[in-house]
Amino acid sequence: MSINLITSLIYPQNNENNIPIGSSIVLFFDKEVDINSIKECCILTGPDNDRTSGPDNAVWMLNNQNKDFLRSPGYNGFVDFDVELKYYDDTTSSEVNNVDDSDIVSSYYSMAIIKPNKALSVHCDYKLYLIGENTSNIGAFQPQNSISQRTHYSATLNGLITKRIKTRGTFNFINPLTLNVKIVSSGLGSEARYVWWFSNEPVPNLNSERITKCSTKYRSLDHGLTISFENTQYTQNELYQIKCYPKQNLQTSYLFNFRTGNEDVFIESDYNYTSTSPLDISVPTRLKRIETEPLRIVSIDPDPGSINISKDNKIITITFNKELNPDSINQNSIKIKSLPVSGNYQSYNENTKTFELAKIISVIDNKIIIEL
Repeated sequence: MSINLITSLIYPQNNENNIPIGSSIVLFFDKEVDINSIKECCILTGPDNDRTSGPDNAVWMLNNQNKDFLRSPGYNGFVDFDVELKYYDDTTSSEVNNVDDSDIVSSYYSMAIIKPNKALSVHCDYKLYLIGENTSNIGAFQPQNSISQRTHYSATLNGLITKRIKTRGTFNFINPLTLNVKIVSSGLGSEARYVWWFSNEPVPNLNSERITKCSTKYRSLDHGLTISFENTQYTQNELYQIKCYPKQNLQTSYLFNFRTGNEDVFIESDYNYTSTSPLDISVPTRLKRIETEPLRIVSIDPDPGSINISKDNKIITITFNKELNPDSINQNSIKIKSLPVSGNYQSYNENTKTFELAKIISVIDNKIIIEL
């Protein structure tokens, strides 16, 4: 089995133009994916993002930035980004908020949101590489790994999720197994002892070499996993269980090209799950991509740059395209400054030689009304 990319739902689409420079890139997969594999095996390249300098293309970095290289306009490099994962449950048609705290469910769909750390450059070409097991169709990379499904999940104690035990690594056994971790002696943190075994093995006896202390450092188990414990109280005979599954990979690699638009366009894509029945991989359009218009100013009264305004007009009205959150509007978020000025004012800035005017602010629906 393998993971499939739902190409009809990605944003931007291949060869799409005029992409807002503040956009995120959104990918859909038909299974739960490992966020670390997304970070490692999604590669975004674009201009003004090179990091090499010095002999043999050495990378000189300080605080995650290359301070010693004068970047050439248009020179391509790797774009840094963060990744957010969201999941959708086909059976309930709703977002799954605590998928990290669940056992694997094959009907979960993954939405990977790739968020560049800074705005993209205007009117520039970008390439997004998604690395699968077969890279012959993209020809640029020969990686060690590929985008893959999660292989192990959160521990449970008496059927309830717990964060006291954590596992890392990639489960590499061919069949699903349950990892059992039993406390054999009580204690705080490393004072306690545990023994572990997988569900295809007999329960070890009390003289087993697998009995060791509950350390906060990760210790190796079998089948590619490591384990660590929180520094908390453990009680004898507590049995923790962790579900583990064979690794499934994205088989085919993908290359998507897109081009950005104007510098004044900032917009994030919002995605709503609109299915009213179990989602079918053959009907991916049930997941609708919805573009949400960013908050913007529609008009200001008096008009910006206008002259000969009556000195008795002490009201400024700013109209937006959407209803506003009154809690976000305050004296610090809106400042009125003037030079020269007469009348009451709150402060005078010696550096800029400007006055900040006293004001009363009110919010009505999509309008900010400022009274001087």
